[in-house]
Amino acid sequence: MGKSTHGVKSCEEYNSRTRDAFEKGAISLTVLDNIAILKLSQDDQGLTFDLYKLSLCEAKAEIQSVMFHLVDQVHHLQDQLKASEESNILKLEKTMERTQRMFLAEYDSKRKGNGPESSPVSKKRLAGESLINPGSKRTKAPTGVSFEDNSLNDSNE
Repeated sequence: MGKSTHGVKSCEEYNSRTRDAFEKGAISLTVLDNIAILKLSQDDQGLTFDLYKLSLCEAKAEIQSVMFHLVDQVHHLQDQLKASEESNILKLEKTMERTQRMFLAEYDSKRKGNGPESSPVSKKRLAGESLINPGSKRTKAPTGVSFEDNSLNDSNE
Protein backbone atom coordinates (compact mmCIF):
# COMPACT_ATOMS: atom_id res chain seq x y z
CA MET A 1 0.00 0.00 0.00
CA GLY A 2 1.53 3.33 -1.05
CA LYS A 3 1.24 6.59 0.81
CA SER A 4 -2.34 7.91 0.73
CA THR A 5 -3.61 11.47 0.59
CA HIS A 6 -3.88 11.37 4.40
CA GLY A 7 -0.19 10.59 4.83
CA VAL A 8 -0.99 7.06 6.04
CA LYS A 9 1.40 4.36 4.81
CA SER A 10 -0.19 1.10 6.01
CA CYS A 11 -3.42 -0.55 7.11
CA GLU A 12 -1.98 -0.83 10.62
CA GLU A 13 -1.53 2.94 10.73
CA TYR A 14 -5.16 3.42 9.62
CA ASN A 15 -6.27 1.06 12.37
CA SER A 16 -4.10 2.78 14.97
CA ARG A 17 -5.25 6.29 14.07
CA THR A 18 -8.90 5.19 13.97
CA ARG A 19 -8.62 3.50 17.39
CA ASP A 20 -6.90 6.56 18.87
CA ALA A 21 -9.61 8.89 17.55
CA PHE A 22 -12.39 6.73 18.99
CA GLU A 23 -10.61 6.46 22.36
CA LYS A 24 -10.13 10.24 22.53
CA GLY A 25 -13.68 10.94 21.31
CA ALA A 26 -12.35 12.98 18.40
CA ILE A 27 -14.90 11.75 15.87
CA SER A 28 -17.88 13.22 14.11
CA LEU A 29 -20.52 11.55 11.96
CA THR A 30 -22.65 13.47 9.51
CA VAL A 31 -25.54 11.59 7.91
CA LEU A 32 -26.95 12.85 4.59
CA ASP A 33 -29.41 11.17 2.19
CA ASN A 34 -27.32 8.31 0.77
CA ILE A 35 -24.01 8.99 2.48
CA ALA A 36 -22.55 9.23 5.97
CA ILE A 37 -19.32 11.16 6.50
CA LEU A 38 -17.08 9.94 9.33
CA LYS A 39 -14.36 12.38 10.39
CA LEU A 40 -11.54 11.36 12.70
CA SER A 41 -9.77 14.56 13.70
CA GLN A 42 -7.46 14.01 16.66
CA ASP A 43 -4.68 15.95 14.91
CA ASP A 44 -4.02 18.20 11.88
CA GLN A 45 -4.17 15.26 9.49
CA GLY A 46 -7.67 14.06 10.29
CA LEU A 47 -9.10 11.14 8.36
CA THR A 48 -12.40 11.44 6.50
CA PHE A 49 -14.40 8.44 5.33
CA ASP A 50 -17.37 8.64 2.98
CA LEU A 51 -19.70 5.78 3.90
CA TYR A 52 -22.34 4.95 1.32
CA LYS A 53 -25.60 3.24 2.09
CA LEU A 54 -25.81 -0.36 1.00
CA SER A 55 -28.86 -2.23 -0.10
CA LEU A 56 -30.28 -4.56 2.53
CA CYS A 57 -28.86 -7.62 0.75
CA GLU A 58 -25.38 -6.05 0.46
CA ALA A 59 -25.45 -4.93 4.10
CA LYS A 60 -26.33 -8.46 5.28
CA ALA A 61 -23.50 -9.93 3.22
CA GLU A 62 -21.04 -7.33 4.55
CA ILE A 63 -22.07 -7.91 8.18
CA GLN A 64 -21.85 -11.67 7.66
CA SER A 65 -18.35 -11.29 6.21
CA VAL A 66 -17.25 -9.11 9.14
CA MET A 67 -18.72 -11.53 11.69
CA PHE A 68 -16.99 -14.54 10.10
CA HIS A 69 -13.72 -12.62 10.05
CA LEU A 70 -14.12 -11.75 13.74
CA VAL A 71 -14.90 -15.37 14.64
CA ASP A 72 -11.80 -16.52 12.72
CA GLN A 73 -9.70 -13.96 14.59
CA VAL A 74 -11.10 -15.11 17.95
CA HIS A 75 -10.30 -18.76 17.12
CA HIS A 76 -6.82 -17.79 15.96
CA LEU A 77 -6.19 -15.86 19.20
CA GLN A 78 -7.52 -18.75 21.29
CA ASP A 79 -5.16 -21.15 19.49
CA GLN A 80 -2.23 -18.79 20.10
CA LEU A 81 -3.16 -18.50 23.77
CA LYS A 82 -3.46 -22.27 24.16
CA ALA A 83 -0.09 -22.82 22.45
CA SER A 84 1.51 -20.17 24.64
CA GLU A 85 0.07 -21.71 27.81
CA GLU A 86 1.26 -25.19 26.79
CA SER A 87 4.70 -23.79 26.01
CA ASN A 88 4.85 -22.08 29.41
CA ILE A 89 3.77 -25.28 31.16
CA LEU A 90 6.48 -27.28 29.36
CA LYS A 91 9.11 -24.67 30.26
CA LEU A 92 7.98 -24.73 33.89
CA GLU A 93 8.09 -28.54 34.00
CA LYS A 94 11.59 -28.59 32.49
CA THR A 95 12.77 -25.98 34.98
CA MET A 96 11.29 -27.94 37.87
CA GLU A 97 12.92 -31.18 36.68
CA ARG A 98 16.29 -29.45 36.31
CA THR A 99 15.97 -27.92 39.79
CA GLN A 100 15.00 -31.27 41.31
CA ARG A 101 17.96 -33.00 39.63
CA MET A 102 20.34 -30.32 40.91
CA PHE A 103 18.86 -30.50 44.41
CA LEU A 104 19.03 -34.30 44.51
CA ALA A 105 22.59 -34.32 43.19
CA GLU A 106 23.64 -31.78 45.82
CA TYR A 107 21.80 -33.68 48.55
CA ASP A 108 23.39 -37.00 47.53
CA SER A 109 26.88 -35.51 47.43
CA LYS A 110 26.41 -33.93 50.86
CA ARG A 111 25.03 -37.14 52.27
CA LYS A 112 27.91 -39.21 50.89
CA GLY A 113 30.44 -36.53 51.77
CA ASN A 114 32.80 -37.45 48.96
CA GLY A 115 31.60 -35.24 46.14
CA PRO A 116 33.41 -32.07 45.13
CA GLU A 117 30.35 -30.04 46.14
CA SER A 118 30.09 -31.50 49.61
CA SER A 119 30.10 -28.93 52.35
CA PRO A 120 33.25 -28.62 54.45
CA VAL A 121 31.03 -28.39 57.52
CA SER A 122 29.54 -31.80 56.89
CA LYS A 123 32.96 -33.47 56.51
CA LYS A 124 34.25 -35.22 59.57
CA ARG A 125 37.25 -33.45 61.01
CA LEU A 126 40.35 -35.41 61.73
CA ALA A 127 41.91 -35.13 65.16
CA GLY A 128 44.28 -32.18 65.34
CA GLU A 129 42.99 -30.58 62.13
CA SER A 130 42.62 -26.80 62.24
CA LEU A 131 39.11 -25.32 62.06
CA ILE A 132 40.33 -22.05 60.57
CA ASN A 133 42.72 -23.54 58.06
CA PRO A 134 41.37 -26.98 57.10
CA GLY A 135 43.97 -29.39 55.87
CA SER A 136 46.66 -28.15 58.23
CA LYS A 137 47.24 -29.72 61.60
CA ARG A 138 47.41 -27.87 64.88
CA THR A 139 50.80 -27.84 66.41
CA LYS A 140 51.23 -28.41 70.09
CA ALA A 141 53.33 -26.06 72.16
CA PRO A 142 56.85 -27.46 72.28
CA THR A 143 57.86 -29.00 75.53
CA GLY A 144 61.38 -28.24 76.54
CA VAL A 145 63.49 -29.32 79.40
CA SER A 146 61.59 -29.45 82.63
CA PHE A 147 63.74 -27.65 85.20
CA GLU A 148 61.62 -28.83 88.06
CA ASP A 149 62.47 -32.44 87.32
CA ASN A 150 66.16 -31.54 87.11
CA SER A 151 66.11 -29.78 90.46
CA LEU A 152 64.83 -32.95 92.11
CA ASN A 153 67.59 -34.95 90.57
CA ASP A 154 70.23 -32.45 91.74
CA SER A 155 69.08 -32.61 95.36
CA ASN A 156 69.39 -36.40 95.41
CA GLU A 157 73.02 -36.28 94.56
